[in-house]
Amino acid sequence: MGNYSNEEIVKGFRERRAEILSYIYRQVFPMVKYYVKTNNGNEEDAKDVFQESLVIAYRNLNKPGFTITENFEGYIYSTSRLLWLKTLEKRRVAHTNAPEIVKESANQEKIDEETESIKYGLYQKHFKKLDKVCRKLLSLFLKNTSYETIAEELGFSSAEYAKRRKYLCQKTLIDRIKKDSDFDALR
Repeated sequence: MGNYSNEEIVKGFRERRAEILSYIYRQVFPMVKYYVKTNNGNEEDAKDVFQESLVIAYRNLNKPGFTITENFEGYIYSTSRLLWLKTLEKRRVAHTNAPEIVKESANQEKIDEETESIKYGLYQKHFKKLDKVCRKLLSLFLKNTSYETIAEELGFSSAEYAKRRKYLCQKTLIDRIKKDSDFDALR
């Protein structure tokens, strides 16, 4: 990666050296930002997945026996890309108001109305069981409301807390749907 060898970057990253972290940001973040922005995201989304990738890399590098087989730049970019794809999938599920429960295939373009009705009903059933704050938060999120506005409207201490709370609400909703016996029927 240019001025530093891969080993120097990994070592400096493990040690949280400011010059290495700054170097990684300058080298890798623009690529992540470009990828996210060209795939239905914005700069805030790019910062989120980049930061999460760094956290994952740090945790993995501190596991005994873990090594990066590619260059560090590629590792962070690949991790960011996978995280963004997962984020897009979650958003797609949230925006359809009915989680995509059936595995996708080329022949699935024409899912019959009954299945769609069951999926929507399953989503609504569990969405209504969420607490009032989660319902409001997810509704605002689906309207592309910023985390800052969500935090302000719901009286949260920060946009970061609103983001974490949204994640927990979504996770609760998805977990409840997956545990429902009707979910198994749709597989």
